[in-house]
Amino acid sequence: MAGILKVDQVQSDSNLSFQVAGANVAYMNSTGFNITGGQIIAGSNTLLTASGLIYANAGIKFPATQVSSADANTLDDYEEGTWTPLHSDATAMNQNITCPYIKIGSLVWVNYDVSATTSTIAIYGLPFTSASTTYGGNYSGYIGYETTSTTGPIYTHINQNSSYIQFFTGSSSFSLANGERVIGGSFYRAAS
Repeated sequence: MAGILKVDQVQSDSNLSFQVAGANVAYMNSTGFNITGGQIIAGSNTLLTASGLIYANAGIKFPATQVSSADANTLDDYEEGTWTPLHSDATAMNQNITCPYIKIGSLVWVNYDVSATTSTIAIYGLPFTSASTTYGGNYSGYIGYETTSTTGPIYTHINQNSSYIQFFTGSSSFSLANGERVIGGSFYRAAS
C-alpha cells in the first residue's frame, strides 16, 4: 500500500533493510547506508552508481573554498575564474584586463592576451602561487606575439613558489617593450 512503512519481521542480523517485491534495494547498518538498487533520486537530480563508478546527471559541485585531502588520489578541487595580468608594479596590462583560468586539483591552466604598457620581463598576478617542488614550474601551451625586438619564438617559465610568468627567447630572458603584445596559455602546478 502506498505511503506506508511497515516493519513486519525482526531479523537476526544488524541490518535495517528496504525491500521492493521481496528484494533488498537498500540497507542500513553500522557502516552506513548502502544502496543495492544503484541510484539515489533527490528532486530532479539523480546519482547513479554502477561497478564502483558514480554518475551525476547534474554535475559535481565543489565548495567555494577547497577542502583539502591528504590523499593524493582524491580530487578535492575544481575551479574556473578570471585573473588580472599585472606589471611588476601591480598596474594592469592593457590588452585584456581579465583572462580565464581553470584549476583541477593542483593543475592550473591560465590564458593571457596582454600588451605591455612599460618594459616588462614577466606577467604578474597569477591566480595561484606555484608549488615549491622541483616540478612546480610550467610548460607553455600556444604562445603568439607581436614584437619589434625579436623574430624568434618566445617561451615562458614559472619559477617555483612564484606568481608570475617570465619570458625567454632560447635560454635568454626577454623583455616586452611598451606596446608589445603576447597571447598564450601556460599550465603549472599550484602550491595547494
